[in-house]
Amino acid sequence: MPLFNRLEVTVLTGESLFWAILLSVLAVTGCLLPLYKPRPRRTLDTALFAQKRVLVATFVLATLGYFKWSHRLPRATLVMLTTILLVTIPALFLAIRRRPAGSTGRTLIVGDDLSQIEDIAPTVDAALVGYLCPSTATTLSFDEDRFYEESLTADGGVALSDSEPESEPEPETDTDADTPQQQQSHTHVHEQRSNATVNSSTTQTQQQAQTQAQTQTQARTQAQTQSQTQTQDHTLTHDHNHNHTPNQNRSPDPHHTHSQHANSHQTALDTLPRRGGLSRLETVLVEDDIDTVVLAFRQPDRAEFFGALDTCQEHGVGVKVHRQYADSVLVSSGAVDELVDVDLEPWDPFDHFFKRIFDVIFALIGLVVFAPIMVAIAAAIKLDSPGPVLYSQARTAGFGETFPIYKFRTMIPEGETAIPTTDEENDRITRVGHVLRRTHLDELPQLWSILLGEMSVVGPRAVWTDEEPILEQDAPAWRKRWFVKPGLTGLAQINGARSTDPNMKLRYDLEYIRTQSIWIDCLIVIRQVWMVIDEFRS
Repeated sequence: MPLFNRLEVTVLTGESLFWAILLSVLAVTGCLLPLYKPRPRRTLDTALFAQKRVLVATFVLATLGYFKWSHRLPRATLVMLTTILLVTIPALFLAIRRRPAGSTGRTLIVGDDLSQIEDIAPTVDAALVGYLCPSTATTLSFDEDRFYEESLTADGGVALSDSEPESEPEPETDTDADTPQQQQSHTHVHEQRSNATVNSSTTQTQQQAQTQAQTQTQARTQAQTQSQTQTQDHTLTHDHNHNHTPNQNRSPDPHHTHSQHANSHQTALDTLPRRGGLSRLETVLVEDDIDTVVLAFRQPDRAEFFGALDTCQEHGVGVKVHRQYADSVLVSSGAVDELVDVDLEPWDPFDHFFKRIFDVIFALIGLVVFAPIMVAIAAAIKLDSPGPVLYSQARTAGFGETFPIYKFRTMIPEGETAIPTTDEENDRITRVGHVLRRTHLDELPQLWSILLGEMSVVGPRAVWTDEEPILEQDAPAWRKRWFVKPGLTGLAQINGARSTDPNMKLRYDLEYIRTQSIWIDCLIVIRQVWMVIDEFRS
């Protein structure tokens, strides 16, 4: 490798200049090959990856010099070339990956609710390339006055696309619309998820189901009056002639009849190509160069809804959701329309870059300084109560992902409960545990998680996954915290907000997300250290 204190000025001419240029072009071009294929367009990821490939090319050229190859680059030339390329190559790839100015881009709808897809499609003002949804999808109306749900399967009569093959009916159900029993009773058979609740009455049938992935149950409705039965018989006969009779609940609104709703789905889905299931999201984003994704899920669940957000964030793709989900996501500032923009990147790339440097330095210094104290704490825990020194929990990270968090054990083994309680009311905390909790020394093992990049020094405190459903009952917007990396401490912690008051904690966390800076991080850390010192004094 070049020694900077012994760099000799070298002027390349003739054949030496030719070989220097040729070697540099071959090495850099070869090392940048992974960047030539479609890749995520996040600014920070693109810049860092390009710089890594430049450093690999530098290593290749330096290796030629180490073995004293006859056409090796002079040391001064190698240093100058590396410095220039570390700036120009990332700038070049960032420039060519930028979206054209004024372009509305290519849009993809992703979800598991065909009714939402149909409602959303006309509101999109960009070029729609299609939609992604499971082969068995569910429809759910946005209209609060007429809430209905229908389970759609291929044998139910709704064509997902012209080329989509029909799927086999579920063996455990009896929802075939052509059976003689159904034609005689004139009843509708509804496929529902396992957590649905069925309410029946003698005058009309209203069923409301909430769907979860891949499990279905069924229910039958009672016969209505003779005139209603004749009307249903006429409708079902008309739908069977067209082979498009989905199983669905009757809407309270008389204008939305069974056949009208089925035909509307047929028209919308025939004009919009289905690009596959949800598992193809990443592939379609890259192959079709998608600019915007519109989500049409039944509910903002951790796996599918936030999983799609995570994938879009990794690929630098913008996301829109229906305004009814605005309380579950961070939204960009501006007027709220039928579709709202999701703020996937509340912090700019430079904030991420400096925050990561701060995290690494803090974690390294902390692990070195507190190493003797951590050994003493481990011995005290073993002497105080039986059980392991450390314990781990599954905590929520960015976009609903989970990671194991490690802490010094402060309670008797198997003494946890998901219900938030104060330390004064918790009789399962050990004697050493009380001291560790008051001084926050039980959090020291998390410095390793910070070093690995799973956490940050400052951010919304990572919450136990079993505790979050309880907190969400009191704070419906709790999942807005999922849009940034969790932290060891945060604005909520230095202001005394705890999980026993989730709304107060959420307000502080959202305030930090909107106002974050490296200066604010430093102030929060200083305040937290001062609070720990006060606890030691007391």
